[in-house]
Amino acid sequence: MLDDRSIQRVLREVENSELAVALKGANEDVQNAIFNNMSSRLSAMIREDMEYMGPVRMKDVEEAQQKIVNVIRKLEDSGEIVISRGGGDEIVLDNSTRQVKSTINKYLHLATVKKKPYFLSYFDNNSSIQIKEPHKVSQVYLDKHIRVYNFDNLYISNRGTISPRTITIKNGNKEKKIKIQMTWGRMVEE
Repeated sequence: MLDDRSIQRVLREVENSELAVALKGANEDVQNAIFNNMSSRLSAMIREDMEYMGPVRMKDVEEAQQKIVNVIRKLEDSGEIVISRGGGDEIVLDNSTRQVKSTINKYLHLATVKKKPYFLSYFDNNSSIQIKEPHKVSQVYLDKHIRVYNFDNLYISNRGTISPRTITIKNGNKEKKIKIQMTWGRMVEE
């Protein structure tokens, strides 16, 4: 969890429009923590933006939230903020599980639309998912305390199919499992 000073520091690095989209998918506690760390005028403006933007695709919310997570990681790595891990392990695990599912879903969809295969692999040394496609490699970074198991060489065909498996996401002694049940990528969280 972030203290008030850390939240204020993060907010200085985040675009207001990006924040509004990210907050559309955040729970009330997170929204309150953010709004309590900004001026009442800015808070009212962002609330108004959220209200007028109407429904937002979950994919857009997750992308906006990921950008904010990347800012937080950058600030933590540089020592500008400190993240308190006490009691937040469950939240980190939930967010990371959602991030893993979202990444798999994104590339299942892209494989179908673009008719391109993708290889996804997890790297423990930097807690990242690497996505290989023809002529391009990209990465999604997870929280550095997260470990993912049974994610090696996850192949998504150019038809958007994937081999069934159970992926385990761990944070300390807590874990969640994502069961990929069908070749077309139906995922169930355990």
